[in-house]
Amino acid sequence: MLLPLVVLGTLFGVFGWTPSAPALVNDPRIQRLVDEVDAATIEAAIASLAALPTRRATSAGAIQAQGMIQGWLQGFGLGTSLQSFGSQYSQNVVAEIPGSVHPNQIVVVGAHYDSINGSGPSFPAPGADDNASGSAGVIEAARILASGGPYEGTLRFVLFSGEEFGLLGSAHAAQTSQNLGESIVGMINLDMIAYRAAGDARDVDFATNHTTSTLVAACRQLGSEYVPGWASTTGILTAGTSDHQSYFTRGFPAVFLFEDLTQYCPVIHTSADSYPAATNDLVLARMIVQGAVATAATLAAPTCPATTSYCAAAPNSTGFPASAGSSGTASLLLNDLVFEAHGCPPNVNGLFLWGTGETQVPLGNGFRCVAASIVRFPIVRTTSSGDAAHPVDLSHLPNHTVVVAGDVRNLQFWFRDGAAGGARTNLSDALRLTICP
Repeated sequence: MLLPLVVLGTLFGVFGWTPSAPALVNDPRIQRLVDEVDAATIEAAIASLAALPTRRATSAGAIQAQGMIQGWLQGFGLGTSLQSFGSQYSQNVVAEIPGSVHPNQIVVVGAHYDSINGSGPSFPAPGADDNASGSAGVIEAARILASGGPYEGTLRFVLFSGEEFGLLGSAHAAQTSQNLGESIVGMINLDMIAYRAAGDARDVDFATNHTTSTLVAACRQLGSEYVPGWASTTGILTAGTSDHQSYFTRGFPAVFLFEDLTQYCPVIHTSADSYPAATNDLVLARMIVQGAVATAATLAAPTCPATTSYCAAAPNSTGFPASAGSSGTASLLLNDLVFEAHGCPPNVNGLFLWGTGETQVPLGNGFRCVAASIVRFPIVRTTSSGDAAHPVDLSHLPNHTVVVAGDVRNLQFWFRDGAAGGARTNLSDALRLTICP
């Protein structure tokens, strides 16, 4: 970190797209990811990177660090690629979690892994805080986010080289994205996240220069929502800049999470920036990574889990079994869920059953597949094609039923089936739905 400042362009807005579930509200799936961020795992990656004598971008140590980082990311099941911006430098390491709905909408989580000693290339440059700490944070974010999902948008993790030579790696990455016409909906930069001066408050600092105010505000809000003990502040970083600038100046929303705007590690760019002395607050590092994970996951938007069918349906008077289905999503925010049934007898009455449990017991000419806290929705009539539909208001359910994100509900259609004889009713198979924010 800490290159001379340059004049920047216009401040850009952050939310250039609208994911299906973009609310800045608590999502238990995101909370689980945030809670899994591990300080010990971050520390281990810091120690491994800082153990190299130097990670100067033109050195063999940087090539070794490049291979270590690529191996870690591949170990999380992520595909990786290398991005070259000059034969004399080590390369950017890139990994992605492709989006399942809007893969062209990309969230970048980045940090530079190169280090430098201001005294010259022959001097040790362990770069523990600057920037093994931020690199370890991105690696941990990749580990955590790879365990979640799927996500609507694409999550891209980039470990840049050449930052200490003038933001070279990130400038190349951002320019490549611009040339390709990519939609970067947010760039989250981690640079120096593990040092706290004696007596300094433990909080996450956000630079207001070279960053996007709406993304900064969103990241701070998400931190307060998801991260226990969260505290943050904003201000101007006067001492330098980092890789977020490369994205911001090319029109991409950017945010920079930092250890402290004024009392940052005093020994960067020297041999004293070593582990563990220069990375003395792993609690702060964990907090910063948690904020980054919450922001990245929210921007990429975890998809509502796919519905799954279960249980058997007996043939009805059409000669075929009926099936339960749905359209829209089980999103509380969108509230556009529609119950559906297909393959029923035409022009008959029926109703949808919704329960919290699963079973398979005889009922009428078929099987009841839902159990526990069963809710009956109003009667609907099948069409001449044997289809039925019922729009659902998840905020106003029958019997004052309340659902929250993460709840699993089971759906089945119960209908008249006079021509089949016996009990003169039948049922579809069942559908399992998970409520999402």
